[in-house]
Amino acid sequence: MRVMENDMKRPTLSTLQAGLLLLQQVRRAHNTLITQLVALGQTLGIHVDCSDWAIPGWERGLRRRLAWALYMQDKWGVLCHGRPSLISDRITGEGENDSDWDVRPCTVDDFYEISIKAEDVPYGSINAPTGRVSFLYAIELTRIFSQLQYAFCSVGATKKGGRLDRLGATETMALAEPFAQQLRQWYINLPGCLKLDTTAHVRSLSANGALHISHMAAELTLHRAVLRALRPDTPPSLRSTIRTAARARLLSALKLVEMLQPKHTQSFWGYSAPAQVAMIGSFAGLLWATSADCDEAIEYVRHVERLRWALQIRGLGVPFVREALRLLDKEIGDLEAFKAATYQRFA
Repeated sequence: MRVMENDMKRPTLSTLQAGLLLLQQVRRAHNTLITQLVALGQTLGIHVDCSDWAIPGWERGLRRRLAWALYMQDKWGVLCHGRPSLISDRITGEGENDSDWDVRPCTVDDFYEISIKAEDVPYGSINAPTGRVSFLYAIELTRIFSQLQYAFCSVGATKKGGRLDRLGATETMALAEPFAQQLRQWYINLPGCLKLDTTAHVRSLSANGALHISHMAAELTLHRAVLRALRPDTPPSLRSTIRTAARARLLSALKLVEMLQPKHTQSFWGYSAPAQVAMIGSFAGLLWATSADCDEAIEYVRHVERLRWALQIRGLGVPFVREALRLLDKEIGDLEAFKAATYQRFA
């Protein structure tokens, strides 16, 4: 951090690269570093289109990649830290983007490193071409999540008397449907190399698990917003529909965690992965808190137990798993006390 602070006096693209790498450390003590990096990136012109700049092609590609890496770091920080996004990319009008974020979409052509053939991947490495495609799809997913969190998780949306309060359950569902469709289409469009059970080479690791967990977190965010829109006067049929869909998504998320293999858990996991995984537990907690009877509530307690067990057997030696368990304990607390509170609630 001392070196970073000195380097920020005369920052370069390498300073931004180093800062982004540093932020991937689990349980970072310097959570304000992202604020400094956003300001640093804007100083370096990361936030504007460099297509017609008089710079080498490799630097244009590097700038776009760093811009979108910084973008993803900021947007998923909303989920991790509960703070508003630092990068404004709100779309206004019919596809019009009047924000200060004017970066051209990243493509495979922006990667100027030497390609490595799948058969030449060193033992225990990630296939580089697949990693590049994964990066591009992660950007697309994050752009959907950015607009989603603005619509459902911003201060204006969640405050008393805010957007969601005014809309009610029916209109909130209508607002959520386009986002749900975008997330479904994103998943359908995934190429074969990014499927969860795909590995480019028998000796290589797979970073696909982190991509699928991010997609799951975006969907849970959407379902959580719709659940919170339920009111005492919500028609029973609509309430049942919303809760049934939320339960199905919870079970799907649990199954996803249980499908993770060592080739996934031993691969690269970004800074947001622990919060995304722990979100499954907090989502089960929300369903528990709004359950109508004891049997339903106990079911969600068991789902939290299932999540904790799935994480424990996938290795306490994996940093993101340890952090996810810590966050889960912080959110849910002692499971025995959780069970006792359930029986007491319906006594």
